[in-house]
Order: sequence, then structure tokens, then C-alpha cells
Amino acid sequence: MSRYVTERVNGVWQVRDTVGCHTHGDACIVVYGPGSSGAAAARAGALQLNRTNENHPANELRAWRTAHGLSQAKLAKLLGVQWLAVQRWEAGSRGVPPYLHLALQQIERDLESVH
Repeated sequence: MSRYVTERVNGVWQVRDTVGCHTHGDACIVVYGPGSSGAAAARAGALQLNRTNENHPANELRAWRTAHGLSQAKLAKLLGVQWLAVQRWEAGSRGVPPYLHLALQQIERDLESVH
């Protein structure tokens, strides 16, 4: 599922962030307007936002974790952090630590040596 989706509400096209804004606790919404021009603008806006979001460190972390068959809890244990830290990194409510890629590389080597 895409993070940013288009929807028509009360005749007006908008893009909604399905993850939500963490500063307000509510979903983020950008209104584009009514009619076919509003629909086209909303689709283009959602597409751009989703492309920008694909390479976000939080999505890369989630992709790495699932590719290695790890739950958030298991990855947290391997990293020596609380499960909530991994959940927040993946949700984007906390920034992924810049050194995390080094820890993931070591975990990957450790996992390969087990298999």
C-alpha cells in the first residue's frame, strides 16, 4: 500500500498521508480542489510524494528487516534497543540513527554465518 493516497471528500480531491503527522497526531491532508483538474493534481502529488518516500531510511530499514525475516522485536533485540525504537524508526516518527547501517551490516554477517 502506498503511504500517500488520493481520495475525494465532499467533492474535493485531496492527498492523505496514511501514516499520519506525528506532530499533530492526525493524518496529514493536502487539498487539491474539485473536478478533473483537482483529481489530476492530487494523483500527481501523491505519486511524487510516494516516489520521494520510497528511498526514505525508514522504508529502507523496513525492507531490510523483512528481507531478513526479522520481526521488529527480534531486530530490536539484535540491536540492543527497545522494540519501540525500531517501530518508531520504521513509522518515521523518529529519525533512523546515522550509524544504523553499520549495525545492520554486522547483523547481516552474523546471520550469514549461522546459515
